[in-house]
Amino acid sequence: LNISLHMLPAKFAINKIFPNPFNPITQIQYELPKAGEISLTLYNMLGIKVMQLDNGFKSAGIHRISLNGSHLSSGIYFYQLRSEDYVRTRKMSLIK
Repeated sequence: LNISLHMLPAKFAINKIFPNPFNPITQIQYELPKAGEISLTLYNMLGIKVMQLDNGFKSAGIHRISLNGSHLSSGIYFYQLRSEDYVRTRKMSLIK
């Protein structure tokens, strides 16, 4: 008997990137326990929006976004996942 169960995440999460610092490409992974509208945004040190990484209606599960920072300046950035039930911000460093 071969049964494959797809496990949904138990809670909202946005994972730390690895490696951090990165140059120039990294992956951002986030987990949604239920489907819904999300916004994944990149901000600079001043809190100014640099780019919208992902947004819209997403299914429950694990999602990955690739960020190519080749057009960004070296420095500290913040990536934020926002949904109806969750907001979390994490720090990343880009070193060229």
